[in-house]
Amino acid sequence: MKKILAIILSLMLIAFVLALALGESSKVTPHTMYRADFLSSSISDVEKCIDTIAKENGLRIFRKDRQQMSTLTNGQPAFFTALYYQDDPVMTVTNVAVGTILSISISDYGKIPISELELILSDFTSMLEQAKTVDNLQQYVWESEI
Repeated sequence: MKKILAIILSLMLIAFVLALALGESSKVTPHTMYRADFLSSSISDVEKCIDTIAKENGLRIFRKDRQQMSTLTNGQPAFFTALYYQDDPVMTVTNVAVGTILSISISDYGKIPISELELILSDFTSMLEQAKTVDNLQQYVWESEI
């Protein structure tokens, strides 16, 4: 029950942070979301994976200030990163809200084929698992899809 509440809180805060960080473009809903158990001591390892994926796919990186994100996570180390294609944040990675849960999402703005976005996500999650930065990686399924 505690984990379910943590996940719900995490998703709600992610939506809030996305709205603040992305402005008008936040009206696009995520296409796919993943969550994983995560230790905040692995932030730099996750950021290395983000840097690699961005470079390999020609994506621009936007990072929110860690101190601000920590405030939203009850003082725990936290981060929020968005990967942009042109002007659109096509992928977000964060542990804001519940510092021990990493949330990853991709959003379809129609400029990159969905199959390519899913491949980027798959490559990224594989990197995280190989680097052993996450445990229990799961795709989040909205209740409307069940």
